[in-house]
Order: sequence, then C-alpha cells, then structure tokens
Amino acid sequence: MAASVAGVGRILQQSRAGHVGIALVGLVTLILIAASTTSFSSRENPGPAQELGGSALLFQEQNEGFFRVVKAQSGPLVGPAINVSESAPETRTYHTYDRALAQRDPGLVANAGGHHHQNFLVFFSGHQGSSWLLDMLGSAPGVYVPGFEPLEVLNATAAQKLRFLDLTFSLPTSEDAYAIWVAEIVDLGRQSGIRLSYTDLPTYADVAATRAAGFKIRPYWGHRTGFRGLDLAEVKAILDDRDVSLVLTTRQNYLKAAASWYRAREVGVNQFTRQQSADFDAGQKVEFDLDRFQEWVDFVVNAERELKDAVSFFQRPTLTVSYEELALDPIGATGHVAKFLGLGGTRVPASARFRKTGSDSLRVMVSNFEELCERYWVTPYRWMLGVESCREAGAAARGARRDEAAAMTKAAALDPEASRLAKAIAFPSATNPKDCFASGWADGAQSCASRLHQHKVEAALRARHRRSPVFFKHVHKAGGTTLCQHASAFVFTETRPLPANSGWGTDCVPQEAFLSRPPQSLLLSSLLRRQPVDADALTRRGAWLGGACFFGHLTPSAQHALPRAFPNLGFVASEGPLPDELALNLDYPLITMLRDPFDRLVSAHKWFLFMKQRFPGIAGSICSSYDAPTNATLSEWLDYYPDNWVTRTLLGSRYLYGKDLPLGEAELRQAKNRLEAFTTVLVLEELDLGLRVLGEVLGWEEREGEGTEMAAGAPQANVARGGRTDSTRELDDLTWQKAASTIRLDLEVYEHARALFARQAERLGLANATDLAR
Repeated sequence: MAASVAGVGRILQQSRAGHVGIALVGLVTLILIAASTTSFSSRENPGPAQELGGSALLFQEQNEGFFRVVKAQSGPLVGPAINVSESAPETRTYHTYDRALAQRDPGLVANAGGHHHQNFLVFFSGHQGSSWLLDMLGSAPGVYVPGFEPLEVLNATAAQKLRFLDLTFSLPTSEDAYAIWVAEIVDLGRQSGIRLSYTDLPTYADVAATRAAGFKIRPYWGHRTGFRGLDLAEVKAILDDRDVSLVLTTRQNYLKAAASWYRAREVGVNQFTRQQSADFDAGQKVEFDLDRFQEWVDFVVNAERELKDAVSFFQRPTLTVSYEELALDPIGATGHVAKFLGLGGTRVPASARFRKTGSDSLRVMVSNFEELCERYWVTPYRWMLGVESCREAGAAARGARRDEAAAMTKAAALDPEASRLAKAIAFPSATNPKDCFASGWADGAQSCASRLHQHKVEAALRARHRRSPVFFKHVHKAGGTTLCQHASAFVFTETRPLPANSGWGTDCVPQEAFLSRPPQSLLLSSLLRRQPVDADALTRRGAWLGGACFFGHLTPSAQHALPRAFPNLGFVASEGPLPDELALNLDYPLITMLRDPFDRLVSAHKWFLFMKQRFPGIAGSICSSYDAPTNATLSEWLDYYPDNWVTRTLLGSRYLYGKDLPLGEAELRQAKNRLEAFTTVLVLEELDLGLRVLGEVLGWEEREGEGTEMAAGAPQANVARGGRTDSTRELDDLTWQKAASTIRLDLEVYEHARALFARQAERLGLANATDLAR
C-alpha cells in the first residue's frame, strides 16, 4: 500500500510540473483500473433507494434567512440529449426538459445513506455570482472542488463526462482505492480535456477529510455547456445513486444579467480582464447595440427557465441563492450554503479572485442609457431599469408624456399573443383610490384603470413565459384544491406537507407560511391576525407569516417581493382576505375562483364541524376569523360566521376580522373593483370551461393525449366539477332566509364574477356569453 501511495505522489508531481514523464500515467492507470473492482457500469451500490414520505431530511434550512431548501416536483426523465451544433450561437438555448417534464411523477427518490460526505452540484447559467460563490465555498476546509466548470468543454464525450461525475461523487475510503481513483482522474482529464485543477489534486489525507464534494455546471443543452451530449436518464441515475444536492443560482434582474453577458461577450470586459482600482467605474460606459442586447435578454430569460426546469426534473434537495442576496452579504450567503451541505460551523473565507468589473447600475454601464430606458419602459422589464435612474436621465419623463396606450397598441400589433391577451383581459370599469395610491399611481398622468389593464396584460405575458408565478386567491370552499392540483400539471407548486402534520397538504400555499406558528390563544388576538408582514420579513423569514391566509398580511412592498420570496414556485395560493392595501402594479397575475354562495356557505359549515371534531380545542375556522360551538347547527353557526364572507375577504383583513363593520353599497362597489383587478376570474360551476380559459391566458396548453380533466386516480376536491350541488335542498325555509340575508352582497359579487368570466371566455372564442347566462 505504501508503494502505491508513493507512486501516486510521483504522478502528482509530474502532473504539476508538466513533465514528459506524464506518459507514465497512462500505464499506471491501465494497471490500476484493471485491478479495480469499481466501474461506471457497476457502481458501488450504497443501498436501496427509498421514497421519502416526509420532509425533515430535505428542509433543514426552511427557516434560515434568505435561502430555502425546496423539493422539486416533476417526473421521470425521457430520452437522450438532442444534437447541439458546435457552431451554434451562444445565445441559442434549447428546451432541454420539455419532453421529460411532459410525464410527471411527484415521487422524490433519495439515497439511503452510506456516504461520509455530501455531494453537490451548483446549477448556473452565467453572470449570477456562481464563480464567486464556489470560490468561497471551495476555499473552506473539507470541501473538494475538482476544477472550475470542469465539464464546460467541447471535446469530452458523454461517457467521459458521466464517468467524471461518478468519480467526483465516489471518493475513495482507503489508500489503495485512492491510488486507483486519482490515477483515473488524471488520465480522464488528459484524454478528454476536462478542466482539472492539477495543482490542487487532493492527497489521500485531503480526501479522507472531505465533507462536501462538487462543482458547477450549466444543466442544459447548449453551446459548450456541461450537459451537452448527455442523456438525462444517466445523469439522474448518478445524482440519485450518489445522493447529490443542488445549489441553484439565479439573478432576478434579467436586464443586468444580460448587460453583464453583453459586456463580456461583445466588449470583452469581465472579472478576468480588469483589476479593482480607485477609478474603477471610469470608462465603464459602453454603447449598447439594443437589438443585439435583446438577444442576450432573451437568452437570459430562457436560461433561467432551463435552470428551474432542471431543478423540477432532477427532484433533488435544492437550495436557491440569488445574485442580489449574494452581493448583499457574500459571506453570510455562502455560509448558508455551507450549512446546507452539512458544513455547519465552517468559516467561509472571502473570495479574492472574483471581483465585479464595474458598477451594478445600468446607468453607469450603458452610455446610451436613455435609449435603453425608452426601449424597455413599456415592457415587463421596466422595474429592472432602475426607475429613478431613468427619470433622472429624462427618458422616463418622455415615456410618461407619450401615449402609453398607443405604445401598447403598437406593441400588440407586432405581437399577436399580446394583442389577444389585451382583448381578452377585461379593462376595469373602476378602481379603488387607496389601491391606486399603494401602486404609486396618484400623479394623474394616466388613469389608474388604464395602468391596471396594462399591468394585467404584461403580468399574464410574464406568466406565460415562466417569468413570474401566478397568485391564486383561494376562496374558502370554492374548488381551490382542485385548481391547485390542475396547476401542478403545468408549473412548479408547493408539495411539502403541513409542518408537523405530514398527512395534510398545503393546497399550494408555500410551506414557509406555516412555520413559527404561535399558540392558538395568540392566533385569536386581533393584533396578531392583522399584523403586517413587510418585504424583509417575507424574504428573510423566522416569524409567523400568517399560515394559509398569509397574503392578507402582506404590505405592498411584500406583495412585490412574493416572486423573490418563493423563486421556485410557479403557482402560489393563499386563502382568507386580500391585503387592506392591494398593489395593482404587481409583476405576476392574480386569479381567483368563486362558487355559488349558497353552496359555498353550506360547505363551509360542514368543514367547520369536521375541523372541530378532528382538532378539538382549535377555533375551527379558516384564518382563525371566528369561533362557534362545536356542534352548532347551520342556523346557530350563522350567528358567529362573518356575513358576506367573499365580499369581506375581497375588501381586506380589516373587514374580515372586523366582522361587525357594516357593509353597504359603497363596500360592494369596492369589492367588485377588487375583483376586476384579477387577470382571470373563474366560477366553479363552469370548471371545465374555466380550465380552458386558464390554458389560453396562462399558456397552460394541454399536452398530447391529455385533456383538462384530472388524471385518472388523482385525488379530487370534494366539489362537483360542473353544475350546482343545490345545497338549498338541505335548508328549511327559516334557515334559507337567514342564509340569504347573510350572503346578500356575496350573491351580487358572484353575479359580477360570472359576468367577468363569461366575457373573457367569449373574447377567447371558447363560449358564447349568452349561453353562460344563468
């Protein structure tokens, strides 16, 4: 054994010196590999795979700072890699996972154990801080990083890449095994061009002390990406067998990411070509060719989609780190990653090799910044410009003075998709002044209704292209569970169970909303029920967010931060009230579904009785908004239940928790105005048609061989798919009259919802509004 280790030492010395004697490596490798009992085709089996029923092992950091461990949701992989031409432009991206994600299986498979270290991959697309992150992480003791983007090479074959993956994640546990392992690593690198850090090849002592091993890779097929030529099935087999965790890097500001790409590729300015200096920003401004820049914007958007599809596909424990959060606190952010990888207590050193090459301000980077503002002012990327910078440059002022409606019409003429949506999404008849004020639309330059319509169209377009999530206001007992199940077939949704109650799902509410739940006595406190949650609290967590009814707690800043708080979710739900101040200029669309008020009321009573029996001692009501005797009849229960529940939840927390506040015609108009702020309003009694409407608006197209019906055998919500359940048959005359009085305004809101739904279905060419009349 001593002789073999000494021989390996000579190999390392020759590799480091680039000596001609490196040819001996091939001979040594052949001899050692022949004696090896380990190969790619017969990997050491660490134990039978098992499906995890809970989430305790996968979500250790669910309440830590900015970063979240998420469980990916998607299905089995399908087929080999597509052919990617070496001459393809770098801005070309490929929908690597579309075919694979067409068949979904929510199962999550993880290794049963057997490793003395944690394997990981950093998924990145570029200019997201991944080099910065990995340089700091790799400098920490106990972390093995075999090279800088080792598989991002053109000449390596698929078999060589897969073998390298397996070698990285199968560290030797004896000196004899180490001799074989390191020789094969060196030989593989020489044959394939895989980029190794030869000067940093680990000794056996280093390997024995390793607690985490991995590297970074672009997980999609494209020009010179690590996955180019790989079969997804074989990659997933390795990640599952070797229990590999994922670190997903993202950048929320697509324009800044595209600007970094443009400067690096078109101008040659990146972190490797400039040094930090006192006049660091001097001469940084570059004139952008905006047409070429748009190609980089499209590339960034598509690459972000590929990253999220990769996470959904591989179904591995994943931690998301955004560039913005990394730039704000690099050591703290990397510390969270270290803790996620089981390196708790490890001090992560700051990186000295990777520095930003310029300001993060587009105004500093782009010499024709005013032109850039004009180009993207009336687009979904508007907020990424730095609105104040645009105003200071004068471009936004000119953009505000021009007719934005005309600009949208012109854009729609060039984009049939946008034109169709602009016609299908209702122009609001009125808005509520406080919501306009919360949106910053109090300057009178353009009507609030016109701006709202524009934002609804832009938000729908973003959601269609997976650039934003969809928010679903789940009306209690109105088919929300069914809609959540439907959404899960198209986008990533929350699948983790309720904390400490693995038998219950969250109905697409983020699991983080249920963490740090206070005692029941505090939940009934009026102060806690209406306690606001700002953007900082939503993204950093640690405090009670509000459970199933969390959205009603969000301030306007937190409403804007929702995509940042849950970056891996494409569909986010919340029950209970809307916020008292609702931002109308959100980057994501709002949808809801209403139900016949009588049917919904009877169902809500049955649910209350069930909850009282199932969980004695709790309030039994959604959002802890009221309480009633355990065995209350419907008539008795109505004395405690907030009247006009739907109307009150549309108006906001103040009206739901202040259930004694009177409601009149003014409040009814405000509730209807709130309803018109939604991109799409569905009614449960027309569910199948409603799912088709959603498909058209959100791009949730049916896959070949599938319809909008739920998959056979899938769990169903306890509601009828179409038509009324006619719950009034269960009511005697006196109870019916009492119920009708309780839901008087809800009946009018429901009729308004039906009218909005019928109008949108007709404009999409899916139905005749007259046929949908009651």
